This record gives sequence, structure tokens and C-alpha cells, in this order.
Amino acid sequence: MINPKNLASSPRRLGPIAFAAAFLGLSLAAGAQQLSNVWKVAAGSRPYILAASDGQRGVGASPVSGNVIVVSRVAATNAVYVLDGATGADVGILNPVDPISGVSLISGGTFVVNGAGVADDGAVYVGNLTTSTVTPNLRIYRWSTDSVDPTNTPVLAFGGDPASGTNSIRWGDALAVRGSGTNTEILVTSALRFVTLLRTADGTNFTPTFLTITNIASGNPMQRGVAWADGNSFWGKDSGASAPLRRLRYDLATRNAWVERTIATTAFPADITSLGYLPTNGLLAGMLYSAANAPVGIRLFDASYYNAALDPISFAGTNSLSSSNVNGNRVGSISFYGTNRVVYLSANNGLAMDHILYPSGSVPPAISTQPASTAVYAGASNVLFTVGVSGVPPFGYRWFFQSNLISNATNSSYTVPLAVDAAAGAYHVVVTNLGGSVTSVVANLTLLPTLNSSLSSVAWEAPAGSRPYLSASDSSQRSLAFNPATLNLLVVSRAQTNAVIVLDALTGAEKHGLVIDASVVSGGTFALNQIAVTDDGVVLGANLTTAAASPLFNIYRWDNDGPATAPLLVGQHDPGAPTGIPVDQAQANIRWGDAMAVRGAYSNSTVEVILAPSTGTNIAILRVDGSGFFSADPSVNSLVRVYGAPSGFAHLGIAWAPGTNAFWAKGSGSLLRLVEYDFLARTGVVVRSYPTTSPLSVPLASSGPSYHPGLKLLGVVANQAPDNARLYDVSDLDLGPVLRDQKLFGTDNPNINNTTASAFGAGKFFALSSNNGLIAMNLNSAFNPGVPVFSLTNQFAVTTNLAATNNSVIVHWPSTPGRVYRLESKDDLSVSNWTTQVDLSAPAVTTIVTNIVDGVTNRVFRVRAL
Repeated sequence: MINPKNLASSPRRLGPIAFAAAFLGLSLAAGAQQLSNVWKVAAGSRPYILAASDGQRGVGASPVSGNVIVVSRVAATNAVYVLDGATGADVGILNPVDPISGVSLISGGTFVVNGAGVADDGAVYVGNLTTSTVTPNLRIYRWSTDSVDPTNTPVLAFGGDPASGTNSIRWGDALAVRGSGTNTEILVTSALRFVTLLRTADGTNFTPTFLTITNIASGNPMQRGVAWADGNSFWGKDSGASAPLRRLRYDLATRNAWVERTIATTAFPADITSLGYLPTNGLLAGMLYSAANAPVGIRLFDASYYNAALDPISFAGTNSLSSSNVNGNRVGSISFYGTNRVVYLSANNGLAMDHILYPSGSVPPAISTQPASTAVYAGASNVLFTVGVSGVPPFGYRWFFQSNLISNATNSSYTVPLAVDAAAGAYHVVVTNLGGSVTSVVANLTLLPTLNSSLSSVAWEAPAGSRPYLSASDSSQRSLAFNPATLNLLVVSRAQTNAVIVLDALTGAEKHGLVIDASVVSGGTFALNQIAVTDDGVVLGANLTTAAASPLFNIYRWDNDGPATAPLLVGQHDPGAPTGIPVDQAQANIRWGDAMAVRGAYSNSTVEVILAPSTGTNIAILRVDGSGFFSADPSVNSLVRVYGAPSGFAHLGIAWAPGTNAFWAKGSGSLLRLVEYDFLARTGVVVRSYPTTSPLSVPLASSGPSYHPGLKLLGVVANQAPDNARLYDVSDLDLGPVLRDQKLFGTDNPNINNTTASAFGAGKFFALSSNNGLIAMNLNSAFNPGVPVFSLTNQFAVTTNLAATNNSVIVHWPSTPGRVYRLESKDDLSVSNWTTQVDLSAPAVTTIVTNIVDGVTNRVFRVRAL
């Protein structure tokens, strides 16, 4: 394989060829590459290029010098000739002998020299041909450059049986080289269904990996033609009607290779054997050997749209060597270098260099949007990488993982099915069109640890798109509620029309929809956005208004969640400007309806609705009057000004908290806050704000909180990659939320509004994420979180002589406040028993103990949680 370093670095060489390309390009037909001859060496025109000897079979091109390398066994026997790549003129012969002793450094084999290739660093590799089935002796020679200086002599890069005696067969009819230095790889074919891959640790000495093609029973599927493809793939071809082109993949760990695609001879002629591949442009070249005395020559194919399920090959261009001498062994060689040149050799028919001309006006594609690195939670599904491209279509896409081609990844996006350890790493894409190619930046997939505990298990799921009312892109589902009277789950959706769908909370099965009377449920930016249920099963809904003075904020009531229950309008006013309060306390005409929670019952008139606006530091608490209406009368509602909170602190999430007058507040991008309020005084204060410094804390990008007072659990939905339902232990309000469980949504569709909802009920936790569907989780009431991981730290550097630390050592460890710990020690590790130093109840999240060590030279500590 030759990288796209070409002769463009030499103005002397590039000038006339570039001019020819520009001139001839004016007449090209759009949509196909053409081949324009630069120079030819006709058979018989030079001593080492004959017309009947079969003595020239290997050719290569150097991306460093621009020279062409030709192997020949005629004239000066077993020689490697160097030609000027721009003109085809002779430069000289690589020295094969020791300059001091005069002894040849190349020998052995049926043919001492046969195949050739040049690495990306300019090193020249020449292989012999061995036909012995008793003692195969494949030999690969390496010249560090193509300089004809006498001091540039070969070394034996490999010598021996590449199969280590496993299969005594013929080796060396074709070879392919790619990479450079310690990354150089050489692929050598055999006469049977085996290839050997030679690799090097030092850049000079190579070791073989013997590969068996597992899905070919017998024969020689690529004896005379091989070319590197992308990643762990290569192309293979032999001659004859039963020898199709094949694309193969290999696995070094198992030492197996297999055919992943067979291209029919109707698309890629049977009479082609020698191969060359240009991965930067996706061009595949083959040498056509005609039996009808027609001139032999090269054919160019576009393989940039390779896909294992489709025929990848389309004809792109042709040229000939202007001769038709018999090439009974059908041997030769092809080598690309740069993005626009190819050199090819056919035994007995000469040698040529062609320029690849692309359609007039065609230019390589450009990447407008690079694939982006992403960090997702382990276990996430369908992680998407995308690329945006500009230029002249059609475009071909080839995605790579860790520099290895991904089969069937031929679209502008690639989806990683499951984010597991084996999928973490570097991804990039090569995009091609008729004008060339472009390679994207590397996008890394990083896995975040997922806390998937036994506190919950998934009971059922309703993914986005699985039901007509659960959309994947329009953010039309933003609220849900559990009905304790019927064990139903209610979901608001605007995907088709304003609707409240009633589900069986235990199974997720659809039951019916609530009656939506458009004469009642109307008005607002969204006529229906929020849903909640009282303790006695009365359903309350609300609209969304972005300017509550007009249209007003509406509250609707269904007396139950039955299929025939009609809605009533039971509230209509601006919650930020109830009647009778001072103007300076009001926040009129702002957005309401993104966050709503309900508690109490209609049956005993204890029902309360709490609302949070999009801006400001007020919240509204509404109670019903004697007629069951949520009025604007300040005697039955309260606009509470919260001190110590930023504007919009509860915009996307509010839930009742422990105690009589407390609530949780959570807006996306805001901290989780615990607020206590005085209803009559219309004031509140943030009593606790919980930081987000730990990966296990409540993230800023979360919303939709709900609270379970019995289990002391707080639930939220995190808008992450992917969105996930989280359960926190909030039994210690001073310690703050402790993450106990995390379940991932099956999709990761954008939720640009960060709208989510959650609810507890029937021993379950329910979570909704806009555009990502529903998850229902069974709660394990017997869950025991176990002892948190902690570490011991000696604050002093000296550990082998504690007496040097002022006769004491201070030990501290992370702890759960109120939990009892025991500090133990031993002064001799050979002693089995530990000595108790102290039992204590942890006073804080870090416990510190000073231990006296008078007369002690060594002491080992451990902590046990009791």
C-alpha cells in the first residue's frame, strides 16, 4: 500500500504530468475516472524487460523518492531495477552483494526474486518464490531505501517456512506491503487457501502469522493477486472462470481469515489476476490478461462504496500496454502512489505509468461537520457518530474503529449498537467522491460507569416510537402521574392531538384515553402539558402559557381516570399575580405550566397544587375554595417568594418534600434545592443546596423530580448520554442525595428542552424523557446498599517507622454520618488477630482518629463498618 505522498514534491517531475492531466481533463465524461499514459517501457525494449521469458513479475513505487522498482530475473540475473517515476528512464540497480566480500546477499528459492513492494517510509521489499512442498523457504529481502549507492545493501527480513511446517506449500506468487517502520506489514500468498502476514517489532526483522481462510474449502483463491484493503481486510484474486474477486478479513488472535464478500466475474472480469488498491480514493486496479491476442492492460474500478450486502464494483477506466504477448502464468504487478498515479507490469508485455484523471471540475469532498467525541454510560445502546460533507456527490463512506475498517459501515452516520468495553475507542470516517477523498478527525467513544444496582429492575418499557403517542423528536410528552386509586399511569401527549393516555401501571398495557373536550381543554401555548393525581384519585391537568396574563393559566379536573369522565375547568388566572397582593411581590405575565405537583385529597379538601414558573424566584401554592375551584383569591392561595434561590430554580421540576411545608426544586442546569416555606407569610428559603461535584451527585442536566416518603427515595431523570432514570437515598438531608441506582433509556434522542417527569406508585418508579419514551422500574424494598467503599490515609509520609511521627498517627477515611465504624490494628502481619482501637459513630462524611504509637515501630490499620 502506498500512502498519498506522491511526486508532487518535485516540480521537475510534476510539471508535465500535471499539465497533461489538466489538458486532457477538459474532454472527460462526468462520472468516470480515465487513465492517461505518462510513459511505457515496451516488451523487448530493454534487456530486463523481455517479450517471452516470464522473468518480470514484481513492481513497486516509492512514495518517498518517486522512483519505480522493477524485479527481473533476466539480463543481470536476479536484479532489482530502479526507474525514474516521472520519465521511466533507468536510474540503476539496487546492490545485491556485500561490498566487502562480493558475496551475494540474496539466494534461495525456485526464483531468487519474484515479488516487490515499497513501504511508506521508502524501504524496498523483494520476495522470492518457493515451490518446495518438503522444505519451503520463503525469503523476504529489505533495502532501507531505493538508492543505487553501493553501500545500500539488503538484509534478510524473513527466511523460512511461514507455516512452520503446518502446510508445506508454494509461497511467493504475490505480495503486498503497507505501513512503515515498526508498523510495516507484508502479506504473502500461497498456492492454497492460506496467506501469511509478516510483522516486525524492530522495523527490520519480521515474524509470520499463518492465516487459514476458513470459508474456502480448497484451491488457491488469491495465488496471483493480493492487495491491502482497509484495516484488517485485503483483496484477493486468481485467474480463471472460477476465480472471482474476493474481499477478506482476518483476525490475528485466532489466526483465521475469511471471505466477507465475493464479487461476481460479471462485475470484475475473471481474466484479471494482479491487483492494486488505493484506499484514499477507494480505487481498485486489476490487470486484464486476454487470451484473444488483444492488448493486455489495466482496468480501474471504483470500490469506494464497498458494502458487504451490495455489489461494490463499478467500472471506472482502462488502458493497455499495446502488446499481446503470451503471459501463460498470468503474472504481473500493480502499484499506486499518490492519489493520481498507477504503475503496472505484465510479464512479457512491458511496463507503464498512467495518470488517473478525474472528471472535469470534480474536487475531493470536504467535511463540514466532523464526527464528535462522546462519553456515554456503559450499557447505552445505539451510540451515533455522524459526519457532514460538502462537495460533488455521490459520496462513499468508510468508517473505521481503532483504524480497522468496520464492515457495512458505509453511510454518513455509524451507530455503535451497544456501549461495552470492546466498543470504546477511536472512530473515524473516510469520505470519497469521484474527485478524491478526505479523512475525518478521530472521535473517541468513552464509557462512563453505570450504577445499575438491585434497588430496582426494569418492569416494562415503552420506547420512543413504539406507540403513536410516544414520539421520538417533537418533545410532545412532558408529564406523567400515578393514580393510587386505580393503579393506573397517566401520560400527557400532544403527538397526535391533546391526549391523556391511561396505562396499566403494572404492565404498561394501554387501557383508554381520558375525555378531552376541546371546549374545556383549550387555551395557552399548549392546551395540555401537565398531569397530576390527588390522593383520592382525582385527576388534575394544566396548560402551558408563556405569558400568563393572556392566555391565562388553566387547571382542569377529571373526577376519576375512567374512559367516560368529562373534564371541568377548575382554575383560570395568572398564578404570578393573584388578586390583592402588592405589585412588588407579584411576578405577572411570565411562563407557567412546566412544573406541577399535587398532594392531599378532594374528599377532605386538603388538596394543594404547587407550581413553578420559568423565571423569577416565586412559586405558587394553590388551594381550592368552597366550590372546589382554584381561584385567584389570595386567601386560598399563596405566591411564595423564595430567598436564596436563582431565577427559574424550579422551572422543570418541583415535588413535595419531607415535612409539612417543604418541597424539592430542580431545573435543568440548576442545583437540586430543598426549600421550606411559610404559606401565610408568603416567604420561603433554600435550606439546602446540593453540589454536583461528584459523578454520583444529582447532575445539573436533570429534571422531573419525585419523592417517595416511605422509602426516602428521590427520583430524577438525567438528560445525559443516554438519558437515564436515577434513584437517590435522601434519608439524611444533611448528607444529601446518595445515588443508589441508575437505569438507561433505550434511545438517546435529543431532548433539547430537558423536559422529563417521574412518579412513584404501586412499588414502582416511573420515568419519562421527552423523545425517549417510558421506563417502569420495580423497587426492591429490601435493598441493602452495603458499605460504601472507603480508604485509609496516613497524613504523614513515614509508614515504616511511626515513632518518627511524634508518637502518633492520624488516620482518616470517608464515612457515612451516623454509621458505626471500628478502627483496628496489628503490629505484626504474621499475627492473625486484629486489635480494636476504637468503635465510634461517624460524625461527618470524613472520620478522623488519632492513634498513639509510643514504642511501636510498625503498625497496620484497617476499618470495619459495623
